[in-house]
Amino acid sequence: MNRWIILAVAIVAMSLSCRRALTDDEKTWYRDTVNEELTDVFYIVSTNIGHSENADGTSAYNAVLTDAEVAALRREAEYIKQNFADSFNLFAPIYHQCTMEAYLHENNDSVLMFRKRSESECCKAFDYYMEHFNNGRPFIVAGFSQGAMNVVALLKHMTDEQYRRCKAAYVMGYRLSSEDLEHHHIEAATGETEGKVVSFNTVASSDGIWSLVANEAATCINPLNWMTDTTPATGWIVYDGQIDHYAIYDSAFAAEAKAGDTIYVNVKLDVATNVLAATAPVLPLSYAMNAPAFGLNDNKNLHLADLFFYLPRLRENAIKRAYK
Repeated sequence: MNRWIILAVAIVAMSLSCRRALTDDEKTWYRDTVNEELTDVFYIVSTNIGHSENADGTSAYNAVLTDAEVAALRREAEYIKQNFADSFNLFAPIYHQCTMEAYLHENNDSVLMFRKRSESECCKAFDYYMEHFNNGRPFIVAGFSQGAMNVVALLKHMTDEQYRRCKAAYVMGYRLSSEDLEHHHIEAATGETEGKVVSFNTVASSDGIWSLVANEAATCINPLNWMTDTTPATGWIVYDGQIDHYAIYDSAFAAEAKAGDTIYVNVKLDVATNVLAATAPVLPLSYAMNAPAFGLNDNKNLHLADLFFYLPRLRENAIKRAYK
């Protein structure tokens, strides 16, 4: 099919798919009751929708936001709220995100269009938040995976006055390119509270890099020690006794592990690729991306660790940045 026909079809589908005005209702936002003494977190959720359908049964490459899809987006926002506890107000827009299927679309122009819609909605949601919800409070922006892509777009969208009130930006599981770093709103973190934008991607080995999120990374920081060099740091997980839920890197150790044991994970920055390499006797498969369609095999990419593994350290860091 001619690519211009594909683009025309995509435009029509996008214009028809569950268009909703931004309001303050629960179908448009996940948000807290506001404490005026707290800093806000504007959080953009990751890709939670694999496949979505228009009313006629055709694929919708931006989620149409059925009740089930809205619930999926809200679950991630709820997880973030639980981890950031009552130290922050949380606002998360429910947006027509790209589906996983969209990123596999054969037409690159169409993929760019699906992504632009996702980015545009998040920027418009931020504008609505600033006008209707923020009330002059300082704020943090954060996102994981597709959400992190949109945080990068949002940083470029902000006014200079808004950026001055932004205490930190967490770009979890997505890269900052050299081009991104040329923008005056993207100051890469160089320490625990130095530089505003924190970005990182995690792998189990260098051949596990996911090009979609980590290619051309020009910077990275280790959230376990806030270093940008090869200084290693140690985190930990608790082994649950289910070996089939873990990638085994040391079979002798795994044979001796017992449920409840603490497994120490060493995390070190690979300065050649600007990703974090995490090594341990065992690592949870729940952290791994093993998606052959994206060229990911053998559980060597630990994309989900970027959301789940570092959150306690990110919360500590956000408190220091917001209230120092």
